[in-house]
Amino acid sequence: MVDRRRRAGACGWSRGGGGGAAPGARGGALRAGPGRPLGDHYRSRGAAAPAAAGLLKGVVPVRVAPFRPRSRARSRASSRLSGSQSPCRGPRYTGEVGKLEVFSLPADDLDPFLDRRRYSVFSLSQLQFSSFLTEILIKANDFVPSSAGSILMDRPFERGETPADTLLYFVAAFGPAAADLLGQSLRADRGVVGCVYRNGESYLMNDPEADPNFYSKFDERHEFRTSCAIAVPIRIERTVCGVLELVNRQVDRIYTERDLKLLEIFARYTSVSIENLLDAQRANEMARRDDLTGLHNDRFFHHRLTEDLIRADVTHSNVALIFLDLDNFKNVNDTHGHLAGSQVLKEFGYLLRQTVTTPSATLARYGGDEFVIILPDHDVERAQAVAASIQAALKSTAFLQGSFSWAEGPIYWREPLTASVGLAVYPIHLSREGNIDLRKNLLLRAADQAMYQAKAEGKNQIRVAVAEARA
Repeated sequence: MVDRRRRAGACGWSRGGGGGAAPGARGGALRAGPGRPLGDHYRSRGAAAPAAAGLLKGVVPVRVAPFRPRSRARSRASSRLSGSQSPCRGPRYTGEVGKLEVFSLPADDLDPFLDRRRYSVFSLSQLQFSSFLTEILIKANDFVPSSAGSILMDRPFERGETPADTLLYFVAAFGPAAADLLGQSLRADRGVVGCVYRNGESYLMNDPEADPNFYSKFDERHEFRTSCAIAVPIRIERTVCGVLELVNRQVDRIYTERDLKLLEIFARYTSVSIENLLDAQRANEMARRDDLTGLHNDRFFHHRLTEDLIRADVTHSNVALIFLDLDNFKNVNDTHGHLAGSQVLKEFGYLLRQTVTTPSATLARYGGDEFVIILPDHDVERAQAVAASIQAALKSTAFLQGSFSWAEGPIYWREPLTASVGLAVYPIHLSREGNIDLRKNLLLRAADQAMYQAKAEGKNQIRVAVAEARA
């Protein structure tokens, strides 16, 4: 039986109102309950799941039977939601208690999902966000007991033009295999979850075989049988960014309109809470970001470089620094004006984010058309590989291809845009002697001098600093 909100075959793609739907999670484990969770409707794609040891896990004791209202007030609220004036039906507590394990991605892995509103990553505490996602699933399962559940979110800078080009990632899950599911991605053009993501409407499914939006290959792969599922959209402002889904209702074995309304309440709470968490940190983040490119600014860069050098001293590890300058960038300004030049810098900032994907890396605009990249735990060879990947991306990228309000049409800048790159590695190119500010400045100067050497030798080059560069 398909929910009245979303009838068979009615799933389209709405870029304006769509966002990320969260497929049901194959997850953590209702230890007292049987079954493999979440055989939801999607084919798993993308990165392998992180090791379970690195996951954040919230564990709370739960009753295996569904909860009854704990007060008259709660009972009345439940009756209003169901349209009935009678108390909530269902079995009494059995006394059997299990452990609901809810897993969420490690805090450091949540950054890409917070890249919202222009180019800035609002400095929401990732640990706070991870704990919040865990709490949402715990409470959702409290009110609508299910064998599995999950929250999926999109990465805003990876959203494609079509559902097939957009991936949704499991960021929190419970059920028998939640730890394995986290970090995996699903295409937004498949199954019930994709339907919710594309249309921004809730979905109730109690008969998978008769539902045209059910994607059975996921069940086949994991030898699981999905009997029912409900999914609701999660929004940030007016854009769908994720989906909250529960799979296989316990005890009653089917989901009801009341269950769906309860889950919609949780989804709205989730949406508002994420917005509040982001807004609360916006002022701090604005001080750390370059408005034009969305990369970090030089003030934050100096702060982060100091932190990484201190960490390298403690752990006896390396810190690589790349100093990059765009070649012949002045030609863009001279030919098409400074608005075109600003657009090129903005596009290059996006290119850097797409190319340098190391989680610990810090990307910053140093000034003008100069950029710096901090790469903790990188030696010379690995840093050179990162620099080479940036040059390769530049070579294959055409800039100024869109339509701009300040231009009559696409400019199609045809002159190749290249970069001269210098790099230095601490403590290879300078010793650990001296105070931290001195070492930071020496490392920066070493990379800067290597960059100017690359320019002097014909541009579009990568040069490594001279060892033991000192003041």
